[in-house]
Amino acid sequence: MSDELTNELAAGRLEAVPDRARAFFSGPRLAAGPMLAERTLDGRRGPPDAEDARRLAARMLRTTSGQVGAAAMSLEYAQALADQMVDRAQSALRRLENERSTSALDVHDLVALEAVIHVRGRPALRVQSARIEPIDPIRHPDSGLWKTYLADVSAKLFAACQATGAIRWRKTDHAVDDLRLQGTAWLVAPDRAVTNRHVVFPPDAASWVRRKASEPTRGSVKSDVVAHLDFARDDGKARELLYEIVSVLYVAPDEDDVDIAVLEVRPRNPALLAGKPLALATTPQRHVAVIGHPAPLPELSHEERLVFGSFDERKRVSFGLVTATDGNGEIYHDASSAGGFSGGGVVDLIDVHVQGLHYRGAVAQTNRAFSTKRLRNHAVSAFL
Repeated sequence: MSDELTNELAAGRLEAVPDRARAFFSGPRLAAGPMLAERTLDGRRGPPDAEDARRLAARMLRTTSGQVGAAAMSLEYAQALADQMVDRAQSALRRLENERSTSALDVHDLVALEAVIHVRGRPALRVQSARIEPIDPIRHPDSGLWKTYLADVSAKLFAACQATGAIRWRKTDHAVDDLRLQGTAWLVAPDRAVTNRHVVFPPDAASWVRRKASEPTRGSVKSDVVAHLDFARDDGKARELLYEIVSVLYVAPDEDDVDIAVLEVRPRNPALLAGKPLALATTPQRHVAVIGHPAPLPELSHEERLVFGSFDERKRVSFGLVTATDGNGEIYHDASSAGGFSGGGVVDLIDVHVQGLHYRGAVAQTNRAFSTKRLRNHAVSAFL
């Protein structure tokens, strides 16, 4: 497996920020590979600026005002913090322009760039008990287009979230609450869920699954492991909505370019069922959302958390555009994603069908997904 794949265990970086930053802020001259230059939704382009800082400050103030017991933050302090973040984003962008290398960027540089992208119209909304978090003009500036889409498809999109869960597992001799987030999966049938191969076989850690020696495209959960798909890992009230992961019906061979696995699952309580399985799209759309579970980023400072909130594994929906496709049936998109989103479905905002399987955020490239067209032409199609 490529070392460019996000490590779902460490989840120590935001995916594909540098190249998205080139495209957002600098235009086609610096957009690498198939990544297209993108305007923000209000037409703004150019490096991070004072307007971005104003929006970041407003977002920090709104976040603080909603926190129970949080000390009041002054506008002057919020503006100073936002100015520092924009200064850092400007510095990081200059290094990308001058060196075309990401080696000198640390996680805080990436977070600063991502923060500005967030306030230029790429919101990530939390999934709540009975709805998706509404778009707020202060917390989610430049997001009027997404608000329009939500008005049309909010029920369908929430239903897609209900069919998407967090893969979590623990050793049988560990405490019941000692669970590890491994990635995201979505129901394609009442008893089958789709995810990535690298979620099943993490490249940088011991796997919770073993391949069957006689059938290498099938696997079983290790005998000393408890693994489940948690559909209630969201911002709703605490509740249990678990599906046991019974086996791996299909996992692509290591040499296969398609990073996919299909899990056999069953509800722990037959009376408590997740959402209806998701359908595969037949008509590509440009406006999309990816559903996933952002794994913790311990490096985030308090100020950065005021922008992003807590990366707490809770289900989120990130909005973005398909920026390109290639001849191999891959989709390139610019929706924000972090460790834990791997295996999530990229859904269109017309029918809310799965347009792609999110699988990769490479530092030198962009967020990638396998199109459903490619999946239909693959051996995995027998299980979809």
